[in-house]
Amino acid sequence: MRLSVVALVLIALPLGAQKRRVDDAQAVRTARAAQNRAIAALDTAVIASYWTGDVEIRRGLGVLVTGRENYKKLFVNDPAAIARGEELIYQRTPANVVVSKQWPLAYEEGTWVGHLARQMGQR
Repeated sequence: MRLSVVALVLIALPLGAQKRRVDDAQAVRTARAAQNRAIAALDTAVIASYWTGDVEIRRGLGVLVTGRENYKKLFVNDPAAIARGEELIYQRTPANVVVSKQWPLAYEEGTWVGHLARQMGQR
């Protein structure tokens, strides 16, 4: 019975709305890939261009970081670490992207892995 209800809901959605959400999800994946390239290049201006000015994130252990400039500081590495190839490069890989039907929001679920640049062949 539950599967039938889900099937009816999917069929009841206008085809255009389904396509828009698929297109929006692909746009999120494309933006994530571009931001990953900017992270690998340590280009904080491009990295931050994907966030709103009032961005909020919860770091490991639940620490709250608010605002684009404060979040951007998390991507600035120590120059000495960069010279040694020891800066951390993060790659985010979304496994699932859910686009809201009501709001201009999307939710990503996936992995976020950090590596030393020299381990990734950077620099």
